[in-house]
Amino acid sequence: QLESHGIEQAATINWSQLMKEKKERFASWPSETRKNISKICDVVSGSAHFIDQQTIAVNQKYFQGNKIIIATGRRPHELSIPGAKFLHDSSDVLSLNKVPEHVTFIGAGYVAMELATFLAAAGSQVTILVRGKHVLRHFYQKYSAELVTRMVQRGIQFKFATEVTRITQLSDKYVVELNEEDYQMIKDCHSKNPSLMKAMDEAKKVEK
Repeated sequence: QLESHGIEQAATINWSQLMKEKKERFASWPSETRKNISKICDVVSGSAHFIDQQTIAVNQKYFQGNKIIIATGRRPHELSIPGAKFLHDSSDVLSLNKVPEHVTFIGAGYVAMELATFLAAAGSQVTILVRGKHVLRHFYQKYSAELVTRMVQRGIQFKFATEVTRITQLSDKYVVELNEEDYQMIKDCHSKNPSLMKAMDEAKKVEK
């Protein structure tokens, strides 16, 4: 795609070097970010809970405000199927020491689509298992369908109307039931649950 823009040779991914650079750069981010934020506001670590509509408690200390913003991020959704312990999340994928020969994604949200494209470009054989008939359900389907077409052209396989019921380990590979294929790695991108669920439940109780 870039040949007409002065790029004569397609780029390739050196996975080991990429991961080395990534780990070295991002290892310091939590402490650096905390240090920078601490310059403009107080930073307190702990589990917060609501006392009333304008008060939260953290480590037995109380904080008040006219507006309280809950921004705790999200955590991976855990599938309740046998063998779920073999699943990996996006953090695992972006910390792999080597590129898997074959990767299977359960779910077709934007995280799965991004990582699938990334790993396919790195040389993995990628399969995406979709429970329904469409990917990216909350996006404009015309463009979602076009994206699937382009990903298939890159060698990524899609299996629609597929629901995984069990995952078992076979030596250094895994078997996903209903697919009857062996995979070296399984990535769960089914969905993510907001980490703020507990806080939101408490907020609702306070409102009542």
